[in-house]
Amino acid sequence: MNPILDPRDTMITLPPYPAEAVQIGSSCFSFAALDGKIYYFSNLEVCDLHDERDRGAMLLRAAKFAESGVRRKDLQEALGISRSTLKRAVNKLRSKGEASFHEPRRGRGASVMVGETAETANRLLASGMSGAEVARELGLSKATVNYGRGQGSSGNGRPGKGSVGTGSPDGRREERPEPAEDGKAAEAPLDRGARDRRDREAPMGRGARDGAGRIAASAGGMEEARPVFEESLSAVARGGVLAALPMLLREGLLDRAREFLSLPKGYCGLTSVLLFLSFLFMARVRNPEALRHQAPGEWGAVLGLDRCPEAKTLRRKIKALAANPQRVEDWRDALAEAWLAESPDACATLAVDGHVKVYTGRKGRLPKHFVSRQKLCLPASTSYWVNALGGKPLLCLNKDLDPTMTQALEQDVLPALERLGLPGPDAPNLLAAGEPAEPALTLVFDREGWSPALFGRLARRGIAVITWHKGSA
Repeated sequence: MNPILDPRDTMITLPPYPAEAVQIGSSCFSFAALDGKIYYFSNLEVCDLHDERDRGAMLLRAAKFAESGVRRKDLQEALGISRSTLKRAVNKLRSKGEASFHEPRRGRGASVMVGETAETANRLLASGMSGAEVARELGLSKATVNYGRGQGSSGNGRPGKGSVGTGSPDGRREERPEPAEDGKAAEAPLDRGARDRRDREAPMGRGARDGAGRIAASAGGMEEARPVFEESLSAVARGGVLAALPMLLREGLLDRAREFLSLPKGYCGLTSVLLFLSFLFMARVRNPEALRHQAPGEWGAVLGLDRCPEAKTLRRKIKALAANPQRVEDWRDALAEAWLAESPDACATLAVDGHVKVYTGRKGRLPKHFVSRQKLCLPASTSYWVNALGGKPLLCLNKDLDPTMTQALEQDVLPALERLGLPGPDAPNLLAAGEPAEPALTLVFDREGWSPALFGRLARRGIAVITWHKGSA
């Protein structure tokens, strides 16, 4: 007797959307850019389309999708629009209807003269008319004519005040690519809109364009992806953080990292992760979860990759780096030794300051600290920063359970400094009778570390202090 076959064993499941389309969340809708058009699909059927450059038509479809029940967050991620843009589009659809998305934009009028208007203005100016007279003749503002005169070019191709520029047909100044060394025109930089469309069409997820590299990394055939900066890009979001890259390298961020830290093989290796964390800190992206609201392709352009790691990947990388706290401390001490060796005299006076970081998680119970910026006592951890004068970094000591600065100075800061050779074995006893001795080290901190008993113990070890006390003169 033949066994009864389960119909599910022979069932063929059709894809919910075409292979070249990008699905909008978990809905039945998707879209794809084909031949200059944006096609919208409901399952496998085309339900709508519009010109690829018609942003108003795209916002209209986004608003209609939102009104039909599609999650707004999915629309934002799929279409690459912000939360406020989608909200304005929905309100516009509700209040003014669909026709409002096709109305011409009402601006302040032409601010750049192009085409025949520019030629007429040049002719009138050449005849001896003033800028104000030309503006009245052509029905333009005087500022528009003056701006055109400043941006124009004379017959010899050099800027001149006697004529106005012809500009480009869309009202913008014409930008011609610089000729390359071989005589051919250089390729125009890829703007953000083109990059965003390219990232949405990536076959392995948003921005994941390096399919061969990611497949090799998943198979264990790649230690880490090598940063590549081969194409010209314009208007890269957060690109300003690259100005700090030389200083990060100068401070030794990557010099001895592999000596103490390691990560498993993967597409984003140790170099990319350390640089990415540094860039996030400078861009004030406070935690990996905030990456959900960042454009992954833009951060990829900054890192020289196709895209940045997503939040859960970055969390996993951080967890792997922190798996051995002793190795992290050794790396920190190695950096401190290098900084101390560069300028030992600058470290004769050190500033110690405690920074409170509020904890809002549920995995532990931390003691409450007074948070000055919120004027509240909240669960928080404290990190003690030790810097040389001028802000040069030396140490950062993190304390989940803060024992107050008076105890942290004696139990954490001083042992860390002693490992670096400060204040040194020949430090004098500042309380000994006789001639006053020169302190081997001076610590500067705020009133939280005020303790006369602590000052005496530090003086016996050759350490002077500079601090203050509330109510003191």
